[in-house]
Amino acid sequence: MGIGGSLNGQTGTCLDKIPNCAAYAAEVCTTASYRLWATDNCADHCNLCGEFSQGSLRVNNCRNN
Repeated sequence: MGIGGSLNGQTGTCLDKIPNCAAYAAEVCTTASYRLWATDNCADHCNLCGEFSQGSLRVNNCRNN
């Protein structure tokens, strides 16, 4: 288990959500089409800690009208 980067200025624990990340080929960590999946499921294994995952809340240009 590694220590992740910061999300919203807070440091968190970086974890793999699935137990068999090492079984996947290295391309799952480096290929753009797998990036969101790898960040969400194998962040520690793929060294993607601190990346926004599919489960992360990200709001841009939000305005109250």
